[in-house]
Amino acid sequence: MKLRLSIAILVLLAATAAFAQAGPAERFTDFEGARLHYQDYGTGPEAVVLIHGWSCDHSFWRLQAPELAKKWRVIALDLPGHGLSDKPDVEYTQKYFARAVAAVLGHAGVRRTVLAGHSMGYVVAREFYAAHPDMVRGLVVVDGAFMQAPQSEEAQKKYNEMAAGMKAMFAVEDYAGAVKAFVAPMHGKATSQDVREEVLQKMTATPPHVGRSAIGHFFDLENWREMTVKVPTLAICAQNPANPPDLEQQLRQVHPGLEFVMWQDVGHFYMLERPAELNKALIEFVSAVGLEKAR
Repeated sequence: MKLRLSIAILVLLAATAAFAQAGPAERFTDFEGARLHYQDYGTGPEAVVLIHGWSCDHSFWRLQAPELAKKWRVIALDLPGHGLSDKPDVEYTQKYFARAVAAVLGHAGVRRTVLAGHSMGYVVAREFYAAHPDMVRGLVVVDGAFMQAPQSEEAQKKYNEMAAGMKAMFAVEDYAGAVKAFVAPMHGKATSQDVREEVLQKMTATPPHVGRSAIGHFFDLENWREMTVKVPTLAICAQNPANPPDLEQQLRQVHPGLEFVMWQDVGHFYMLERPAELNKALIEFVSAVGLEKAR
């Protein structure tokens, strides 16, 4: 009996290893008249969900998803307008993106999740949490884009000027050139040329109508309304002069259960630059949250 049990365990382990080597399932689902693409690693009602940033796609997480999938179900999706998802002519608001995440999870049968949002993807994760708080067990801010709503008339004026300037930056005929100018300062001194080229190639592949709409709606004041995210949160931020000096304190106002880390000498796309370090942090956080293991 013990021998048979040992053989059964070995067969199960071999099958699990073979599945992991086979890679993710490529899936599509319908969403408000468009088709969404996502990669699905494993099975089970709980999953780590990886949300990319502005004008990026699921492949930015390719060095994280397989490692996380050794323990948990993982979903890496393409938001509408990005990657292999359809690119309809619509308003690309944060709420629209959050509804798309909900559509993917509904199609995948996921009931509980840890959300990891990079850059603008963090704002999408917040909007998903606002609509579905009972589905979220934890949230990871991967150098997330964060702002505070202006409180005074003068602050409102400066905010509006900044938003108008950003929209104008991408309203030019040379859209790809605008993206290049926007992204260049986001890299660190140690960012390799390969990473710089990959990021630029993929971000300029996102259609202008998508990028312009998404960046415009990023400044909708509703995105920065007061809210409290009542789940454990890990924020890993890259040291950047553009960050407010009180970034940690600002994030704590939204995330009372915040673990805050500031990384030095790294660019905005550090999932491609320091994947092993990020994977370790993600694995430790998801383990602490107690997400159910993949089946």
